[in-house]
Amino acid sequence: MKLALFFTFGVSLKRWLEGGLFDREKLLYEELLREKILSKVSWFTYGCKDKKISQQLKQNHRLHTDIEVVQMPAFFCIPFGKFFYSLLMPVIMRKFLKHVDVLKTNQMSGSWSAVIAKKFFKQPLIVRTGYTWSRLKSSQKTSGFRNAFVRRAEVFAYRNADFAVVTTESQAEFIQNRYSVAREKVFVIPNYIDTNLFKPDDTVKKYPNRLIYVGRISKEKNLFSLVTAAARAKMQLDIYGCGNLTEDLKKHIQKTEAAVDFKGILANNLLPGILNKYRFFVLASLNESLPKSLLEAMACGLVCIGTDVTGINEIITDGVNGRLAGGTDADSIFEAIKRAVNSPAQSVSNAAVETVRNKFSLESIVEKYSQLLARLENEC
Repeated sequence: MKLALFFTFGVSLKRWLEGGLFDREKLLYEELLREKILSKVSWFTYGCKDKKISQQLKQNHRLHTDIEVVQMPAFFCIPFGKFFYSLLMPVIMRKFLKHVDVLKTNQMSGSWSAVIAKKFFKQPLIVRTGYTWSRLKSSQKTSGFRNAFVRRAEVFAYRNADFAVVTTESQAEFIQNRYSVAREKVFVIPNYIDTNLFKPDDTVKKYPNRLIYVGRISKEKNLFSLVTAAARAKMQLDIYGCGNLTEDLKKHIQKTEAAVDFKGILANNLLPGILNKYRFFVLASLNESLPKSLLEAMACGLVCIGTDVTGINEIITDGVNGRLAGGTDADSIFEAIKRAVNSPAQSVSNAAVETVRNKFSLESIVEKYSQLLARLENEC
């Protein structure tokens, strides 16, 4: 079976590499190829130099030889060019698309390219989303026009999908209720963690009084409240990531006199060595889907502190495999940090590792995709 993966709108292979995502994102497709569940995978990206990058990666044995990168023509590297390309992609790249057996989206953003391809070539379509786009935009209080566009994109995708893949049960319920997607057409397949890479390392000396956060510096991550809580707890907060609120957050840090160190972006394959230096990971988000950074920290045996919101509370059970704050305000986050620091950690750490190994390992997710593809082949 040959699969075409449509990258998230505007995202290139180069961006995956620069953002430290490449080593994590490629794993599923390489494993499906190794298990011979798929015979070929084509990545349709938004980078006009991605083909050359992929050739270099293959030469360095960092990318499977049966993953083909189909790059965006350089002509579209102009203002609004990527959007026009997303609409024309199925026509422009028809020589590649007409030979595939199944179409799959990486996120909802850009899914319209895959839907248009389905209408042209009549192949089955899997609409996969790591998060529900309309719920995220609604929480960010974006413009009415943008929210309307996002809603129409979701309607367009789900009306034409043969199967929908979401990462949590709450997302499954949401799309069933809002878009009348039949339950038997929805697969809940969580994000995966390479547990051979992300695992505890007891030989590493741990920081005694530091918190680590890994992720975007953006509004929904609630970092202003987290910084205030960390200052009250008199703990240093190390932030790995970047985002559009970095400068505003730095001003807030000056006001609170918090001890915060911005560490920048780190390649995913280097993250286990960093995580294992810490005892405590914190994710104080206002909303989440199924955060990979939280799963990675749990897999390394950190005591993880999160807010009691959808996405986080579907992973953490308070006092069992982590700690949940009663609210998203700084006081609640501070109380959760204090409970985590002052409570025995080993049983929580062990339970966190087991949670990831049992529910979120790469092997278990490959098996779920194998079942989905087998069903698709039988029904479509």
